[in-house]
Amino acid sequence: MLSSWLLLLWLAATLVADQVLKHIVLTGDGAARVLEIGPAVRIRPIRTRGAVAGRLGVHPVLLSFTWVGCLLTVLLVAPRAGRFESQLAEAALGAAFGGAAGNLIDVIRRKEVVDYVALGPWPAFNLADVAIVSGLIVALLAG
Repeated sequence: MLSSWLLLLWLAATLVADQVLKHIVLTGDGAARVLEIGPAVRIRPIRTRGAVAGRLGVHPVLLSFTWVGCLLTVLLVAPRAGRFESQLAEAALGAAFGGAAGNLIDVIRRKEVVDYVALGPWPAFNLADVAIVSGLIVALLAG
């Protein structure tokens, strides 16, 4: 049965880790610092304006209500439907919601999302993006 404490714990941990990493990447002497890890990985601040929701004209307030609605649906409806009952699924959903909250906070506070990992030809991403994608995949498979 879905117990909200595990989901909320992972949500909070992912959100805090995401915001701390973004703060570390953005602070410094003002110069664009780049940390190269091997030939294909670069860590550097990349500000992404006009993400998918922005391009579609979705206001941050609507994004906030959507996030809350999805969280409430998972907490209140999923248990009745017999979904996401394993602890792994709960933790993964928490990570996904924490990542979504991290990017949502960026959109509200900065009007852009702070990405910092440049990996070869892939679009830049951050911990929140990884948590959203991997969290949802794991939750659906373990659900």
